[in-house]
Amino acid sequence: MRQTLPTCSPAEARAVLERMRRRGWTEEEVADLILPFMPSAGPFPERRPVEGAGPRPTAVPPKVSTAWLDQHLPSMDRAQIRLLVEELERRGWSSTELAVAVLPHLLPKLPREDADALLEGLKRLGMTDAEVARLAPAGP
Repeated sequence: MRQTLPTCSPAEARAVLERMRRRGWTEEEVADLILPFMPSAGPFPERRPVEGAGPRPTAVPPKVSTAWLDQHLPSMDRAQIRLLVEELERRGWSSTELAVAVLPHLLPKLPREDADALLEGLKRLGMTDAEVARLAPAGP
C-alpha cells in the first residue's frame, strides 16, 4: 500500500479501498493501512512522497455521532478533515449534514479570506444570516 497507492489515480485508489472493505477490513484497519497512503483528490492531484504519505486519519466508528465529531474534529488538520468528510460522504451523509457537522471546526483552521468567502457563498446559496451564524458562532 505504501508504495502503490500514492502513485494511483484517485479512482484507482478508491477501488482498492472499496475492495478491502468488501473483503471485511474494519474501518480501523482501513484508517491505519490504506487511508494514509491515498492520493490527494481534486482536479490537480498531488502525489505525496511515500515517506510522508499524508495526514494520519482517525479511525471512524461505524456510527458517527455529533459528540464523536465534537471530540475529534478540533484536533484534526484540514487534510484529516477532508479524509473524514470523504468517508462520511461514502456513508451517505448529505452535504447539509456535513456542513453543519464540520464547518464549525474547519472554519477556524482556514485563512480568514477563505472562511469569509465560504460563509458568503453559503449566503448566496440561500442560507440566512442566522443559519450561517450557527455554523460560525464566533465568526471565522
